Amino acid sequence: MGERLAIISDIHANLPALDAVLEDARRQGVERLACLGDVVGYGADPAACVEAVRSVCAFTLRGNHDHGLFEDTDRFSPPARRALEWTRRNLPPAGSSWLRRLPSRREEGDTLHVHGSPRDPIHEYLYETEARTAAREGPGGPTARKLAECFREVRRVCFVGHTHRPGVLTEGLAWHSPRPPGDRFRLGLQRAIINVGSVGQPRDRDRRASYVIFDGREVLFRRVPYAWQSAMDRILSNPALDRWLALRLEQGV
Repeated sequence: MGERLAIISDIHANLPALDAVLEDARRQGVERLACLGDVVGYGADPAACVEAVRSVCAFTLRGNHDHGLFEDTDRFSPPARRALEWTRRNLPPAGSSWLRRLPSRREEGDTLHVHGSPRDPIHEYLYETEARTAAREGPGGPTARKLAECFREVRRVCFVGHTHRPGVLTEGLAWHSPRPPGDRFRLGLQRAIINVGSVGQPRDRDRRASYVIFDGREVLFRRVPYAWQSAMDRILSNPALDRWLALRLEQGV
């Protein structure tokens, strides 16, 4: 069994959630941490989250919101756009410079890490419904071709975030949703793409923060309660941030 690596993603400037996950990872005895991106966006504490991730993670990748700080924001929804514009104005230069330099992918042996998908590391989503769609379409369908192209980039396993919904997509077009309160997925002969979920804005109707621990053979899905009311209050007290960004934290959507 190899080192225990905690993999986090999609923090979205939610400091209470990040603090809870880092404490849980410490209690679980992880030896190293990695972040798949989207440290900023949506939430009220981008500077503190950037500093925390910089200090504890062995590597951090660039997510689409991190990338959005340095490009046109037209592709984002209005609430996300306004949050990014506020973050640009309030993030210290050192944090902004660090985010600008983040890479979009990292390979460690036969393990690939990206934010979005293996073929488009920053922007492309991989949803759980695509496994059923690809199976229904057959190998010539657009979704099946998309997944085939993604798996061609994967040697054994790839960890992603971006959708904020944890689970496992296998090369055989099956989707495994983790069961609460925790679940384990053991790597087999099939290649797998594993979504670690979101620390700061879960969207699977479970408001607890999500991350995984990987030991080289098995993935442990973790859900961590955190002070979501505090994160909501921080957003609601900031006139530059949309009220919906706070309310969704309670609902896990």
